[in-house]
Amino acid sequence: MSVKKLTTKQQEFRKNLLARVHLAPIYTDYFAHFRGEYKKMLNGAFGKTSAADLSINQLTILVKFLYSKTAKETNDAKYQPMRPMDSNKYSNKHSNEPVNVGNVTTLPNANAAPKNTTQLVEHITSAQIKYINRLWQEKARTPTPQALRVFIERNFKKVVLSLNALTKKEASGLINALNRM
Repeated sequence: MSVKKLTTKQQEFRKNLLARVHLAPIYTDYFAHFRGEYKKMLNGAFGKTSAADLSINQLTILVKFLYSKTAKETNDAKYQPMRPMDSNKYSNKHSNEPVNVGNVTTLPNANAAPKNTTQLVEHITSAQIKYINRLWQEKARTPTPQALRVFIERNFKKVVLSLNALTKKEASGLINALNRM
């Protein structure tokens, strides 16, 4: 495979995208401290372990993901990464940190009264992930993970780096779409 030379404008645009990746709040607050997680995320999404190895299109997808609303679930302008739960899961009940309970994440709402402080987000189940992957392998012309991400982006207007980023409801919609293929 030959390497395509970039024009000066393309090189500048690529440098700008790389800078945006490394200045994103989710990167500076979380991925800069947990490089292994960052490399796993890049490897799972693009098959690379460094943003410097990504193409302009891949960098654009990564920047969209890092600056998306899913990366800024809290009311703050700055991303607050998920923290492991304490041994006492009821301690710090009204803190401003997300809490994982099973496969449901609760996100406190700073403007609500303490008794109504959480929103429930049901994450995709492992059974749904397996079923989606099996359907994709059976029905897609190009059964690659990258093609599946493009399909999700085109049909659901959501950039995802892995199926784990989907909610249960979105996964159900994706399964219906794949069954109709």
